[in-house]
Amino acid sequence: MNKRPIIVLVIFIIVLIIILVLLFLFYKPAKNISGNLKAQTSQTSMETKSPSKIDILKTAKYLYVFKTPFVVDLRASLPNTAPLKLRLKLSFVLENKQLANELDTKEAIIREIVSDTASTFTPSEVEGVINRDNLRNALKAKINQVLEDGKVEYVVFEGFNIDA
Repeated sequence: MNKRPIIVLVIFIIVLIIILVLLFLFYKPAKNISGNLKAQTSQTSMETKSPSKIDILKTAKYLYVFKTPFVVDLRASLPNTAPLKLRLKLSFVLENKQLANELDTKEAIIREIVSDTASTFTPSEVEGVINRDNLRNALKAKINQVLEDGKVEYVVFEGFNIDA
């Protein structure tokens, strides 16, 4: 009596059972896959409606760089405390080339807008990515209100330091 064919048959059955269990665990119906694909496609199309920061910076054609940094007193977090200073090195991504000339002539106005806007923030309100985006969006909105030849598409913080 030869036991070898019986051992081979048992091993074959065990391997077959393992394969079936793995298929059962990892098999997903085609409906779910297409549903997920549709959800991902609609999410992607929603994302393409408003370009991301990376897309804006990659496709930026016109960049306006302020030569001197902005120094702004932030609003004090607690009463009777000295305000901290925010040092900003700013650049703007511009909609068109003509806007650079307008920014040159309105630099004093832009500096006042940056100072007035940033001084309404406390140090904790400008820390972190989301809070910096809030400051960035506030600056962009207020600066675009005074521009006539185009719009600032994005405000770039080249330097961002809070000092005592």
